Amino acid sequence: MYVFTSAFFFIIFFSFVTSPIKINRSDSGITKYEKQRTKLLNDIKKETDSADRIQLVKSLARVDTLISNYKAGKIDTSNRNKIIGMSDLPDRQETYDSLQKKLPPKKKDGWLMRRTKHRFIAINRQYKGKADEFLEKLMEKFMHSFPQMLFLSVPLTALILQLLYVRRKEFYYVNHVIFILHFYIAAFIILLTFYGFSGLQSLTGWSLFTWLKLALILLLFFYDYKAMRNFYGQRRGKTILKFILFNITTFIVTIIITGIFFFTSLMQV
Repeated sequence: MYVFTSAFFFIIFFSFVTSPIKINRSDSGITKYEKQRTKLLNDIKKETDSADRIQLVKSLARVDTLISNYKAGKIDTSNRNKIIGMSDLPDRQETYDSLQKKLPPKKKDGWLMRRTKHRFIAINRQYKGKADEFLEKLMEKFMHSFPQMLFLSVPLTALILQLLYVRRKEFYYVNHVIFILHFYIAAFIILLTFYGFSGLQSLTGWSLFTWLKLALILLLFFYDYKAMRNFYGQRRGKTILKFILFNITTFIVTIIITGIFFFTSLMQV
């Protein structure tokens, strides 16, 4: 049931929710200054107040100076072209390695830091001046790791439940795993409904779907609480306390897993 539901969920998720992944293109370099100049010229033509007109003319003069300096190469664009900016990150791996050899052993980067900086240098060279393309590929790589992230979170969240119900000897670790799988199945179904409402809201523009989506989010948390109360059979007070502890701890674990997979995606993009 988990395999079927998760497969169906991610087919919908990757087909309609996250595809295609596009980053808003941002203006950089001289294009940005030229657009500012065009806007200032239009504002000067429309402005009737003499004082405001003088300020606009001064701003236009500053922009003209920036354009001239940019064309003359007086503005340093070396860091602008770097996708990942680090103060001690050179343009080539050979330069970095030679600088590392000159350092005393205690000041040299460790194995992980060397691998990381090598990858960052390669990214800067591969995507130089193409930050938007890099971000699109990074986000696509990261988002397609969601199924692995969820699969990894199953044993970890089950371990949290094992610790919360350590005194309940009738529940083994596998019981907590089964509980988590059932909760994920319910979450997939609720989230599919949520995305369905989002699609209908886009088509109709009805604000009713905003409230329905909010109700679904609340339903997800309520389902989690009721599931814990029914499955483990404890009193309301204990269940609420463990529900809060479980969600806080799960949130922390999720942040850690997300950070690990994001870093992995960064190293593989």
